[in-house]
Amino acid sequence: MRFVMFDIGGVLANDMFNVLFETLLASDVESDKSELKQIMSIADEVWGDYKLGKITEDEFFKTIIQKSSISSAISRRGHFTGDDEGLLNYLKKTLREQNFALFTETVQFASKLKSVTNIKIGILSNHSKEWIHDLFLLNDGLLNQVFDNKDLVVISCDDDICAAKPDFKVYEGMLSRIKLVDPHVSLDQIIFIDDKKRNTDAAIHFGITHSIHFDARKQSVEQHLRPQLEQFSIFY
Repeated sequence: MRFVMFDIGGVLANDMFNVLFETLLASDVESDKSELKQIMSIADEVWGDYKLGKITEDEFFKTIIQKSSISSAISRRGHFTGDDEGLLNYLKKTLREQNFALFTETVQFASKLKSVTNIKIGILSNHSKEWIHDLFLLNDGLLNQVFDNKDLVVISCDDDICAAKPDFKVYEGMLSRIKLVDPHVSLDQIIFIDDKKRNTDAAIHFGITHSIHFDARKQSVEQHLRPQLEQFSIFY
């Protein structure tokens, strides 16, 4: 049996807060670019706790609002003017309206792989409980239908995982989950797909040598992902 594990952000779906902030705060002014960089640095730091399930979505955005200049930056661009609570609700609403989107080509490809004998598909993603819940409701629950074996949906914030890529602990957690399906699985039976090279490099160092660096925003499934899978004898 072979296991093909997909990342979410950049592979199965759009990225979340980073794309949101880059869109809302886009500017050609150098001082604005510097401010965006500072805001993103703070957001990345807070994301470290959020993707491990240590804080809620409200706490994630509230901390960024409190520690950065995002409120004034968004106000200057005319997107929103109001108090911090209003900005919190605005960011949550805008995130879902503008950034929650599936890459249906990749999802449909995963669905086809699922129909192949001796191939199981799953997810390994750094994500949050609230966003995963809402992503799985998109497109009439498409992800929920395609990735229906929840043992193989491995998220960094899961209670039994609490680790994020590229930490080896998350790959150990993924392997433990896969062993619930196939207790005798070996690492060379696992194929891992991620849009960040640091994550595929870490997986390779862990022992998952069949790891593929693939970014659905820049590459097509047929021209880039499918040929690489075929190199590992994955066909449909």
